[in-house]
Amino acid sequence: MPDFARSVLARLFPDLVSYLPLIPLLQKIAVTQDAPGRARAIIDLLRYGAAKSATHMDDELLDLLEPVLRTPEGSRLVQWIADQLTAGIFSMEGPQP
Repeated sequence: MPDFARSVLARLFPDLVSYLPLIPLLQKIAVTQDAPGRARAIIDLLRYGAAKSATHMDDELLDLLEPVLRTPEGSRLVQWIADQLTAGIFSMEGPQP
């Protein structure tokens, strides 16, 4: 393997591994049926993303957003987000039988 390929893989691999926790977070959104459970799953996903950023504004936003997602209106938003994420995941996997 050429040296440049080794150096690229060595840099990329740790970054890719750091995103592996996304898989169970997305699975939880896809399989959870009740709105409160989905709200928690979406907040967990958003908190994971917020933890990856250097700013604290996203953490503050999530602190304000979490109680809203637990309302009836928030439930509808949660359902929409979950539907969009699920559709996006399945479209990446290719045609479904």
